[in-house]
Parts: sequence; structure tokens; C-alpha cells
Amino acid sequence: MMTNTIGKMLIPVLTALLTIISTDEVLAQKQPNTVNLEISKAELVSGPTNNVELEGQVTNNSTTPVDDVEVKAQFYDSNGQLLHETSRFISQPSQMLQPGESIPFTILETLGIDKVDKHVLVAEADAR
Repeated sequence: MMTNTIGKMLIPVLTALLTIISTDEVLAQKQPNTVNLEISKAELVSGPTNNVELEGQVTNNSTTPVDDVEVKAQFYDSNGQLLHETSRFISQPSQMLQPGESIPFTILETLGIDKVDKHVLVAEADAR
């Protein structure tokens, strides 16, 4: 009788353990390749008619090629208030950015340069 009781206690525990292992394996399989992009040489300058012109470059520091490279920009005033946010795809639709390669970007916005105190940039892409 004792063996039967132990069996009844172990079966739910083993089933739960197998479920956890299976779930972890599925989650690991669904994890995308890690994309490591670096934005450098970012400079905010006054464009034509006092517009905001943001120039820089994105470098693929991943170990895999990426495509659909996008730069997202947020512009803030001196009080930390968000003035404007925008995003631009900077790679061509069929262009692959290989590991170690860089691509320049320019974002031109119709904000007055005198209103912008700070900007935040984020680069994203799809791993292939």
C-alpha cells in the first residue's frame, strides 16, 4: 500500500516537472536572434529654416546579418517634456546589414532647433 501512495504522489510532481521542461524548451525555441546595434556619431544640427537635423550612423555589432534597420528618435525640451517622436527605416527594403557594417542616417524634422534640449535614439532591426 505504501508504494501505491508514493506513486500517487510522484505522478503529479513528475507531470508538472515535464510540463516545465517542455515550456522552457518552447520558449527557448521562440527566442529571436539577439540584435546588437550601436548608434554613433549622432549629431543634432540646425537644418534649413531652423529645422532639426539629426545625423549619425548605425553599426551592426551582431554576429548575424540584419535588415529593416529603423532609428527611433524622441526630442525633449529643457523641462524634459516630450516635444516629438518619430521613426525612420534607414536601410533599403532588400538591404542586409552584415556584422560589422555601418549605415548612415539623417532625420529631418520641422521642430525649431531652439526648442530641442535633448534627444534619445534607439536603433532596431530584424535578425536573419
